[in-house]
Amino acid sequence: MKLHTSGAIGLAAIAMFLQGCPDPNVCDPGEQQICPCVGGEGVQECADSGDGWESCDCPQTGLICGDSYCQGGESCETCPSDCGTCNSGGCGDNTCGAGESCETCPSDCGDCSTCGPQNFTVDCGNGYKCPANSTCSQDGNCFCNEGYVAESCSGQSCTSGCPAPDWWCVTGSSGSCGNGMCDASESCSTCPSDCGGCSCTLYAAAMAPMVQPAFDCSIEPDNNVKFFMADINEFWKSGIVACPCNADAYQYGCTGNAFVTSLSPGYNFYDPNFLYQQIFGQGGFPIVGALILAHETGHNIQLYYNVPASSPIAKELEADCFAGYFLGYLQCDGMLSMADVQAAFGTACNGGDPWYAPGTHGTCTDRMNALVQGMNGYKNGVEPLVACTF
Repeated sequence: MKLHTSGAIGLAAIAMFLQGCPDPNVCDPGEQQICPCVGGEGVQECADSGDGWESCDCPQTGLICGDSYCQGGESCETCPSDCGTCNSGGCGDNTCGAGESCETCPSDCGDCSTCGPQNFTVDCGNGYKCPANSTCSQDGNCFCNEGYVAESCSGQSCTSGCPAPDWWCVTGSSGSCGNGMCDASESCSTCPSDCGGCSCTLYAAAMAPMVQPAFDCSIEPDNNVKFFMADINEFWKSGIVACPCNADAYQYGCTGNAFVTSLSPGYNFYDPNFLYQQIFGQGGFPIVGALILAHETGHNIQLYYNVPASSPIAKELEADCFAGYFLGYLQCDGMLSMADVQAAFGTACNGGDPWYAPGTHGTCTDRMNALVQGMNGYKNGVEPLVACTF
């Protein structure tokens, strides 16, 4: 899976993000609005200061029926909207079965002209889905069929797939170098224009869980998190496990947050509703989901290698720097730009969630500078433990 983000923003906007997060009165204290949650909606309230919205109050449920993914113990009996009906009877049975497509059976497989979750109609099994006119690979990636190419919902070509469900397969020349898609027969050595250059270095941090998780880790992550963690673990040559928070972790302070605990290194715990809002909410960016998980992976690096920090906030900035180091790899591989990172983080940092609290994590300006420090450290070939000392 390769990460796709929106295009670069203007210089004036970049300068605004570099200067820190804006602080206008964006709402009236006590005002409420509807906000997106996994599988539904919640309510968030304007902060007392009027400069942003509090965390979204979402139902804390284990299953997420209705999010277009068959996962977390769902089945055709318990959640037919995600998993399809149990008996397939051909076109018209509300299941996009074998041999059907959005062209041959739009009533089951969705409208080919619409990009988004409704286009993910190819059931790969094990909770994975791919867009119409694509094929599932054994490792959970999706490849457009012959005659189609991958394109994001914003109209940009994908290097090798985009985070679901922000892409689809459109008519085009597939299977050849230069089509913007790293096909199964291509690699960084045979087609660097599609697959990126082989000179982008991976680092063997060799991290993995050594004990049982401190909190319940039985809920399966959604496909976006799986894709993000696959890239993060590939870069660090590790096996960090992402755990959607359950009831016990919410009591620990997971709401609107993500965290790592020294009780069980090797796990990234996160509020799935919080991550969902960061990716798909108003002003959301897929890259922020990857950044949050990369930051928590940075905390795991601190635990595994006993990396010192001069203060609690320095410890958070250090984790931001490690996240930036990973983003530097994505930049090297052509999957994002510095402007993408500045735009995404600059918008998200004003959200008011605990994960962005300046009193514990640093100001938006400090955090953006830490991300840039990590990205530049990777670009300049500085070892991560040297580049990210605070």
